[in-house]
Amino acid sequence: YNRVKSMLYEIAQKEGYLDAKLAHHQIKVSLSRYTADIILRLDTGKRYYFGNVTFYQNSFSEEFLRRYLPFDYGQPYSRDELLKFQSNLSHSVY
Repeated sequence: YNRVKSMLYEIAQKEGYLDAKLAHHQIKVSLSRYTADIILRLDTGKRYYFGNVTFYQNSFSEEFLRRYLPFDYGQPYSRDELLKFQSNLSHSVY
């Protein structure tokens, strides 16, 4: 139960729903039937999107740095894309 709740949050965050929260969570146990009904309702809230990226530095041209961006303006936010950008910068020879 807790693992599934964590997975729901993880997926929502990863896909740009940074304000997601469980709106309803309930476990109904039937001792006579030896069953449990689990009810989870995730309120994702709004989806976030990548905005304009601005580089504040004087060493490299904007065009040069933009080649490391794996996402475009207006694309849905993705934590994986942000980590890929960080990795691209970290693994550059500069």
